[in-house]
Amino acid sequence: MSTATTINNYCTLSQVKRKLKAYLCDISHEYLKINNYGQSIVFTLVDMFNEIITDSLKYVSKNDITGLYKLNTVIVKLVINEMPKYHFLLKYLPKFNTSINYQDLLLFNYKKTLQFIESKLGNKLMIEYSTLNLISYLLLSLQYDLINLSVLFVDYSKKKTLSKNTLINSVYSLLDEELSSKIKLKLDCAIQEKECTGEEDAEDAEDAEEEEEEEDAEEEEAEEAETEEAETETGKKVETVKKVEAETGKGAETVKKVETGKKVETGKKVEAETGKKVETGKKVEVEVEVEVETGKKARVMKSKSQEKQK
Repeated sequence: MSTATTINNYCTLSQVKRKLKAYLCDISHEYLKINNYGQSIVFTLVDMFNEIITDSLKYVSKNDITGLYKLNTVIVKLVINEMPKYHFLLKYLPKFNTSINYQDLLLFNYKKTLQFIESKLGNKLMIEYSTLNLISYLLLSLQYDLINLSVLFVDYSKKKTLSKNTLINSVYSLLDEELSSKIKLKLDCAIQEKECTGEEDAEDAEDAEEEEEEEDAEEEEAEEAETEEAETETGKKVETVKKVEAETGKGAETVKKVETGKKVETGKKVEAETGKKVETGKKVEVEVEVEVETGKKARVMKSKSQEKQK
């Protein structure tokens, strides 16, 4: 069976790289190159998955009625406690939360992987959901510890690439010697086979094409978002214009009212001033009367003087 077929039974490399890059971004190491690290850690986790189930079946009896091997959490915990090579997993058990679903957080597709493992065992394995969730939690905890330690190794060496060798160093630092040796042997065979057959280049080309399609889809979404935002802004501007027009109308009405008020006040002032003028007119009439009276007096005085002269 080729390596590519084996990988496809667990997941797709594009999904692994996407999840791995997302996690590296979360820990502020998005600049690191992945190289063959993605498929290496998938092989490691799947081997651990298969190892735990295989060893657990040693403690399970076949059901005479159904002919199935039923695996539960009690047996898995027994294996972890009784077998020294799994003692490194004991530190994870206290933080296990039964209300959390851990399967979807794994780098590989647990459903496809479980189907592949069951097919190897003759499809006679039945695992309870709680048991599968416990195993997923243990593998997820190991997944994060392996990645975090690999990042530390890369930072210490002042490199920017996560590789198979980086992972192997992390495996030997965290896992039992027996498990580490098995995993290293499988990784060496798997990655070497990929390099010899050229499958890695084909997968990289496929991943590049998928990434390009994802980028195109993201650009289309961004353009749609910008268009919606522009339409929203245009709508806001139209509303603003309407408001301005409404406000302008109110302003015009206010101006009219103010101007009318001024005219009324002006009219009053004019009337007041006119009244003053009328009063002034009366004064003029009085002065005329005074002049008339004075004229009369002057005429009387002239007539008297004329009589005296006679």
